[in-house]
Amino acid sequence: MNTKLRCMSLMIILFCSFFVINQNFVKADETVSYTYHFDEIGWYLISLPLNVEDNSVDALFGELIDEGKIDSHFFAWDAEKQSNNFTDYLYPGYGYQIHVNQICECIIQGNEITEDLSIGVYTGWNYLGWVYTSSTTAMQVCYHIYGSQGVSKYNDTQGNWLTYNYGSKKNNFEIIQGMGIACYVNTSSTWNGRAMSGFPPYLSISTNSSVIENEDFEVLVTSEGTPINNVKIEFDNKVYYTDASGSVTITAPMVDGNSSYKIYANKTGYVYDSVQITVINVPPEEYAQLEISASDSVNEEEFFQVTIKADGTPVEAATVLFAGGSYLTDGNGIVNLFAPLVDSNTVYSIDASKTGYISAKSSIIVYDESSEVQPLLSISAPLSVDEGEVFQIKITADDSFIEDAEVVFAGNSYKSDSLGHVTITAPLIDGTKGYTIQVSKTGYISNSVSILVIDVPEPQHDPDSELLDGWVYGQVYETAGDLLTPIKNVKICLLLSESNNVIKNRCVLTDDDGQFIISISSGMYTVQASKNGYNSVSVLNTQVESNLGKELNFNLQKISTTADSTLTDYTIENEKKSGSIGAEIDIEDEETKVDIYNDKVNVEVSSIEKEKNQDKITVVVSAVDEIGGTKLIFYLGQIDDRAIKIEYDGVALTETTDILSFFSVDNKGEQYAIFSSGEENIAVVNVPHFSEHEISIYLISPAEVVRYTNFVVIISAIIIALAAAFMLRKGKED
Repeated sequence: MNTKLRCMSLMIILFCSFFVINQNFVKADETVSYTYHFDEIGWYLISLPLNVEDNSVDALFGELIDEGKIDSHFFAWDAEKQSNNFTDYLYPGYGYQIHVNQICECIIQGNEITEDLSIGVYTGWNYLGWVYTSSTTAMQVCYHIYGSQGVSKYNDTQGNWLTYNYGSKKNNFEIIQGMGIACYVNTSSTWNGRAMSGFPPYLSISTNSSVIENEDFEVLVTSEGTPINNVKIEFDNKVYYTDASGSVTITAPMVDGNSSYKIYANKTGYVYDSVQITVINVPPEEYAQLEISASDSVNEEEFFQVTIKADGTPVEAATVLFAGGSYLTDGNGIVNLFAPLVDSNTVYSIDASKTGYISAKSSIIVYDESSEVQPLLSISAPLSVDEGEVFQIKITADDSFIEDAEVVFAGNSYKSDSLGHVTITAPLIDGTKGYTIQVSKTGYISNSVSILVIDVPEPQHDPDSELLDGWVYGQVYETAGDLLTPIKNVKICLLLSESNNVIKNRCVLTDDDGQFIISISSGMYTVQASKNGYNSVSVLNTQVESNLGKELNFNLQKISTTADSTLTDYTIENEKKSGSIGAEIDIEDEETKVDIYNDKVNVEVSSIEKEKNQDKITVVVSAVDEIGGTKLIFYLGQIDDRAIKIEYDGVALTETTDILSFFSVDNKGEQYAIFSSGEENIAVVNVPHFSEHEISIYLISPAEVVRYTNFVVIISAIIIALAAAFMLRKGKED
């Protein structure tokens, strides 16, 4: 009896299982209908949204074609060849162009598509189709397809294309089942027919609504309140990148009148943002200098007060930037700020700006209550100096003079004397400009202040006091290969006349052809040519004769932003002295050598892998008490034509060529720079903060790629040969 019951139960279970499986099978194969609505006469971009038994054009649209309502020519885009061709068959996932001659509808039947597709996408334009019942958007498709730059749809009502560009917030149109789209990509890949779920994060730009020409201003980029680093910033045809705090400092251009500019922020994986900023043309003598009053230091997670004044008067609605946030002062020029939580004693900048005022910059140290307190370097410097003026600053800490402090200003390095004094010469400039003075020393917290260098106008002369009986003329150019290229806006100054005890200095700027002419009294002069970004050239003891012209031509050389051998050695030695170099790792020899320059930094070589075509070294770096950032030097030897790849905790770092910014104390980015010193190649890696990190350096030979390619070709040939032999043998057996 029990045996019979068990048999009957088993039969019932098997029947129920078959019923359920059969029901699911029928549901999956259920025939559904889809209707094309052609409400306008003209071109359409469609797709095939169902799995159908017969996917030929005749089977799907034959009746409408016979009635003349739809043109018989269906166009399929060949993405590999980037050309249009006639087609007799439609396939899910692709887009097709058709022409409708009369308003009509077309109903097709088939099975709903629920699985992923596999559509080849090629560099250039691709016609794709959306097959799923749930709709999506152009933005979601664009962000899902690898290398996509934009998605377009054909507007059959207006007879034109509507395009959504990658990263944009505009033209994000809806994509529905049966719709065809055009997608432009810069990299070939395979599309699974899907779109990203949700929406990509938006970038947001915070900056001043207006700035004064030649003024430095800060641009902050966040996403949902979080600062975003390595964002590409485009402004005035120049490209910048945000640092680890999401900010970048930009200098406003010189303008002839108030001018509007666009600032664009773009990064892969985000929707870009843009804002408009007005650059104001105001004579420098009409500016009022903002002044920042704040404590030198605060504890982490502590409120503190900042006061902004100009000429002793509080400034209302001044913009104050601090720790990634933007704030406005009240009617008393006051703003209350909150110090962030820090892992170590950290210096933050406080920036104040307002239209019609000269911006100000200060700094404050935020103490980590668990860390050892280091004294903050203090800088006493004038708020502004004239170009070419010799001025003095003083470096102190806790009211004591600081000797041998490293001072960086306008690309030059200085050392403070026993009284903390540093004597500096302001550069010659084309327009009033703000500069930063940076000070650092081992065992102290670095600091920086802003200073305004004022462009001194050409001296005005009384025509009756001197006779302009001579002149100097010529051209200024630079050498590019075998070509001589004129340089405009070069400042030409005649200095140091020895006649009549009268100052007859005169300055002019070269025109678009690099040419100049200066009228001057006869006498002996020094003629100087200078421009930012170029080495200045002076010609001594130039005699200007009465009623005669003196021709002088200048060949200026651009100041290189990359380091040659001398600059490399000089820079690295200075960085060692300043304490910003934590360690040196020499990997060119068989035995890796490590020299530690900061006793709080620890470097352990965890692995060395050297193969025929690839070298890899991995080091683990850590620090005592989680000190601030430092730099590590790797001596690589001769790398020839091998590629360099550096990873920081498994993430590829960005190589920089901006050497001055790279060695700046404000550099918080995870970057590296490549230098050459003689036949030696040197990699310097910036470690912005410490706990414990892994750094890997790869030296990869091009032969590695060739070897892999040859291996694939050989294996493929062997497989094809075996397959051919098998088919031949099979044919003989049959």
